[in-house]
Amino acid sequence: MEIDGIWRSKEDRKNWLAVRRPGISSLDNYVRMDVGGSHEKPAVGSNDAEGVPLREYDESERLAVQQSRSVLYRRRHRKITNALCGGLAALEPKQGQRLKNEYDVLLTSYDRAGRDLLIEVKPYPDRDSLRMAIGQLYDYRRFLRNAATTDLAVLTIGKPSQSYLELLLGLGITSLWFEAENCRTLQGAGTAWKSLH
Repeated sequence: MEIDGIWRSKEDRKNWLAVRRPGISSLDNYVRMDVGGSHEKPAVGSNDAEGVPLREYDESERLAVQQSRSVLYRRRHRKITNALCGGLAALEPKQGQRLKNEYDVLLTSYDRAGRDLLIEVKPYPDRDSLRMAIGQLYDYRRFLRNAATTDLAVLTIGKPSQSYLELLLGLGITSLWFEAENCRTLQGAGTAWKSLH
């Protein structure tokens, strides 16, 4: 059966589509998708353009928000927050007030020189969680009394990928991570990490 130059066949128990020459790329609205490559690199089209035609929006951020509401996520979030605050109890960690500025952790004068540290807790160091954390940190900081002297950090279980570690550090955001689920060993990279350990 042929419709608009596309053949559909179900012979030999197969269900496949074929396109007459010059091929599928000649069809209107064709967009080449690189399914085997990294999602962090921009796709390069046949004309080496910066972007590709707009298509249906990626649902990954919406799914990350849903995941943040799950029981497992909340349990991991509490665990990692409690482990951090227990280890830094001498700095008297604070938590944001609901409906005003609901940040995860604020350490006042963490460097003992008057700078504060705002920490966003994300149990998973995946792309969507880190992207959300960056936005949340900048948004929360603007409502703080000492915004101009407040540094930023993200805390995860597991080290972020090199690409996202470079992004965080490039934005001046310290990356903190527990090496394992037991949350016993804290590691980090960035300016704030140097003051904390």
